[in-house]
Amino acid sequence: QTIETRRRAARGIWQAYFRTHDAFLMPTAFVPAFPHDHSPKFFDRVLGTPSGQRPYSDLTFWISFASLAGLPATTAPVGLSRSGLPIGVQIVGPYLEDATPIDVAGRLADLLGREEPPERVAAAIAEASAVSTEATAAVLATVAASASPTTLPSAAPRRRM
Repeated sequence: QTIETRRRAARGIWQAYFRTHDAFLMPTAFVPAFPHDHSPKFFDRVLGTPSGQRPYSDLTFWISFASLAGLPATTAPVGLSRSGLPIGVQIVGPYLEDATPIDVAGRLADLLGREEPPERVAAAIAEASAVSTEATAAVLATVAASASPTTLPSAAPRRRM
């Protein structure tokens, strides 16, 4: 299969999902914010995790779902790790509907509150290392528990295909 064939197939699967849903939430990455590795060669860069070092290229896993299908995605802050590092959630929207994930991100901010001041986040990143995927999962579970369909208004109306 060519990449274009895969892209169209993935887009079709997502299109079916978006007939009944406004957005899809998933992790942005398997870790919260992290100190950057500025090695000159990208493929030499590593990311420290509680399970050991992983290549930077592993970060593309979660974003690949939207990227492959050409879908709009927005990352919104949903909390801080125990170390004070920001944790985000990726909001994927329907093909060509860029405003939808942005709208959902705004509604999440209204529900959860706005992110911490940049000074605190920058300080936490400087002094902490990445935390486990379990921390991200815990925050996402909290968001899911507190953001039922009755507490999170529907995204802005959009045309149905």
